[in-house]
Amino acid sequence: MVGGAYAEAAARAAPMRHELMVVDPAAHEGDRPPCCDAVDLLWFDDADRALDALTGVLAVEAGWVLAGVAFGAEPALVRPLRVV
Repeated sequence: MVGGAYAEAAARAAPMRHELMVVDPAAHEGDRPPCCDAVDLLWFDDADRALDALTGVLAVEAGWVLAGVAFGAEPALVRPLRVV
């Protein structure tokens, strides 16, 4: 289980689901390097709650934790598109 100050700050955003995808170096052996080290996904019940989290606790508390550690972050508010 991944923890620490960032995980605690992200948990205060109260997502319904939190996924952290990290690079498997073996998957890139002999090929192109990965474009990033990790992708952090937080799922919310609706867009308003997600926007509140992005402009609130994630921008302030979680952002401070990552300052000076992460090369960059690109927050995005997206919704699934279901094609029938």
